[in-house]
Amino acid sequence: MGIKAAIKRMIGAKNEYRIKKLKAQVRYWKTRKNTGVRMCTDQWEAPVVYSLPGHHVFFGYYDLQQIQDGKLLVTTVPCGAKTDRDPATLRWVDMDHGTFHDIATTRAWCWQQGCRLRWHPTQPDTVLYNDVDGDRYVCRIVHLEKGPVAVCPRALYDITPDGRYGLSLDYARLQRLRPGYGYDSLPDHSAGAQIPEDDGIFLVGLESGQQELVVSYRQLVERSPEAADHENYVNHISIAPDGERFMFFHLWKKGRRWDGRLYTARLDGSELRCIESSFIPSHYCWGGSDRLLITSVGFGGGPSYYHLYDLTAGTVERLPGEELVRDGHPTFFKDGRRFVSDTYPLEGDIQSLFIHGVDTVEREPICALYSDPRLFDEQRCDLHPRLSPDGRTITVDSTFRDGKRSVLLLRRK
Repeated sequence: MGIKAAIKRMIGAKNEYRIKKLKAQVRYWKTRKNTGVRMCTDQWEAPVVYSLPGHHVFFGYYDLQQIQDGKLLVTTVPCGAKTDRDPATLRWVDMDHGTFHDIATTRAWCWQQGCRLRWHPTQPDTVLYNDVDGDRYVCRIVHLEKGPVAVCPRALYDITPDGRYGLSLDYARLQRLRPGYGYDSLPDHSAGAQIPEDDGIFLVGLESGQQELVVSYRQLVERSPEAADHENYVNHISIAPDGERFMFFHLWKKGRRWDGRLYTARLDGSELRCIESSFIPSHYCWGGSDRLLITSVGFGGGPSYYHLYDLTAGTVERLPGEELVRDGHPTFFKDGRRFVSDTYPLEGDIQSLFIHGVDTVEREPICALYSDPRLFDEQRCDLHPRLSPDGRTITVDSTFRDGKRSVLLLRRK
């Protein structure tokens, strides 16, 4: 055990949190002069801000489409809300008029990924989101005007482009082992199990409700025996644009850090392949159905690179560029030659939003935004930049002012 870990163990979790909170407040007083948004280009309009008094307004992760036909999806919670206690209200916003319209409430939400609220890929004006139903997490399908459509028996992480199938995991276990990404409204019955039996990634039929375990923890640990003495979990499931296969991270806790592997598989779990074991994967995006862009974890302030995988050729390359040595949340433009990404807070608690080329070091800075340090750990607010279908609009979650989350929308001129 290292010196820092020993000290943290001695002072206890509550005192550690109090110290973090005090340090965050001091940091805020030092950097609050940077509050706001600074545009770095005249090619993009100043952001439109969507916010509500006394509430956090956010969307969550960057791998879901937020915009459809002039409507923008958001999750809202009162300032001071707790994920295990307070429901979130889901709303859509008229982008032209800025008006908010209620959809539903949910008790299955987290600070980093919300409730996986998304537009249905084939049914107009219809959304999917995770919720609690009795003693289980489920996925609800709701039409904006007509109301409830169906209930899927498991909370879903991702769905196929045709809307027929979804992939699911144990969200209670995920929250306990990676706070901020799962849900804690229900108890984690897997606590104490390092390799849960009959658990892993499930394929679920959205119409039939049938469930099938397609990748088990036992399979994954057999491929990574070093994980056998640790608590294993899965995160970041993402289905390819053609719906034929998916990627995911197999992770295991090692004290306050973790180790992991990057996998792909067919939708039925066949052709399970570990495509990265030399570094810990952090973030991801598909660049077509045979290309993956993956960032790596840079523990202790170390570099975190962007890696491009050609799944057909079986090759991988590290992308060039001085800016691509920090972790971020990338999303490809349709041309596949560029992607939008961001940084975590840098000097002065400033986050950067930028566009970068794949084959060149060309970089287009868009803006710099203040990140309020008083929201930390699982409550931190990453930008999580999201592209509109036409690639001319970017939305981000930000704490650039008022110490609460707002959604910012930027349009290319």
